[in-house]
Amino acid sequence: MKSISMTAGVSPEKLLSFETMLRHSFLDSAIPSLSGIEMENVDSRDYPDFCDAYLGYAEIDGKPLSETDLEYVNENHGAFLNEQAHQHFI
Repeated sequence: MKSISMTAGVSPEKLLSFETMLRHSFLDSAIPSLSGIEMENVDSRDYPDFCDAYLGYAEIDGKPLSETDLEYVNENHGAFLNEQAHQHFI
């Protein structure tokens, strides 16, 4: 019996893109359950926008987010970051 590879004929770049899309989808759904959140560059002079604030550290299920994951959250979840900056500021 021949085994069929689901990735046969798919370039490594496209595979990586699919894996990245899956990871981003997972992160999008996991935003509410992030823990251990540490915001960086929260400056009172930047209130109420906190446009320079960013997520420096966070965990999902007790595991730290990678630099790539942090970068994704910082670039794609501005409202979440602003909310976290406000909580950090209070």
